[in-house]
Parts: sequence; C-alpha cells; structure tokens
Amino acid sequence: YFSRMLTRGDERCLDLYLLLLAHSQAINNREFFLDLESLGLSLGLSDSWSDTAIRRQLIKNLKKLNSRYNLIAVRFFHVKDAWIELTEHSGDSFTVFSELIKSKYSMRLKFLLIIRDFLKTKGERIDSLSAGELADRFHGHERTINYALRKLRELEDK
Repeated sequence: YFSRMLTRGDERCLDLYLLLLAHSQAINNREFFLDLESLGLSLGLSDSWSDTAIRRQLIKNLKKLNSRYNLIAVRFFHVKDAWIELTEHSGDSFTVFSELIKSKYSMRLKFLLIIRDFLKTKGERIDSLSAGELADRFHGHERTINYALRKLRELEDK
C-alpha cells in the first residue's frame, strides 16, 4: 500500500497513516477516537486554517485510507471526533521510528527509509540490493528508488 500511495502522490495519506500507527502503538489499541483538529495540527496543517478546513482535509484523507487503501475503518461524528479502527494485515511487522513520522523528508525518501528499516529487521542491508531489485521487491518504480537512494546518500553524508 505504501508503494501505491507513492505512485498516486498521496503524501498526506502516508503521513496520516504513520501518525495513526504511532498513536495506536502508544495507546496499545487498534481502535480509538481522534479529535480531527488536533490530528490536523499534528499532521502539520496550518494553524491559520479554520477548524472546518482542517476537518475537511482530514476527512478526505481518512476516507482514502479507508476506501482506496483499506488500511482503516472510520466513522465520523458530528462536529469533530472520528472513530478509527486500524485494519489487520497479514505479514511481517516492524517498528517505524518517530523521527521518520515527524520528519519533513520527501515521500520517496520516507518510503525508502521504511524499506531500509524493514530490511534491517531481516538482517539485510539496503546497499546490498540494486535499485531494480528494491523496486521489484517493494513494488516501486526504479527511477523513484534511485532518486530516494541519492537523497539517502546526501542525508548520510551530512
């Protein structure tokens, strides 16, 4: 699903989903209520926006996470709260560190850093795989992976 978000340019959906995962982990529950205005500010939406504008943006992105990516179930309530239930997915899981969630990295670089962290849990190194192998294995585009690898090198050189 991350590769599909990347292809469609759904950067806010990716960031929102990472925030939802972090919140779920922090409270140790896959189901929870969220205040949409607070979530919007955590997501980096401008505090100069009206509460209505923030809610509208979040409702749009939560609906995408529900219908397009099937990552959550969501119910909206009058005024501001939303009930979120993270969808169970089979397969491996691993920890994504909060620095990634809070970062201002590009979506491509976040995708690659998620891949890197996943590979670490498997005892593999990202630099042992070519961009083509990474693209095939994680359903991305080779050009996207190459761009992110360049940005990762720049980040590591700092």
